[in-house]
Order: sequence, then C-alpha cells, then structure tokens
Amino acid sequence: MIVQILVLPLYLYFQEVLVVLQVHYNPNNPNYMVLKQVNN
Repeated sequence: MIVQILVLPLYLYFQEVLVVLQVHYNPNNPNYMVLKQVNN
C-alpha cells in the first residue's frame, strides 16, 4: 500500500516530464511553436 502511494505520484510526474520533452524536441508538433513563443 505504501509503495503504491509513493509510486503513483512519481509515475504521473515522469509521465508529464516525458510529454513535455517530446513536445519540446519535436518541431513537427503543433504545440512546439506555442511553447517556443511562451519561452521567448
């Protein structure tokens, strides 16, 4: 039970990180330009 409580937030966190990285390094993604504008 305790392990599940610890693993779930980590899993969700890494999932979001992966999505952000995929968008960030994929220029063909429509969201890429939006992120680029926000960062600049």
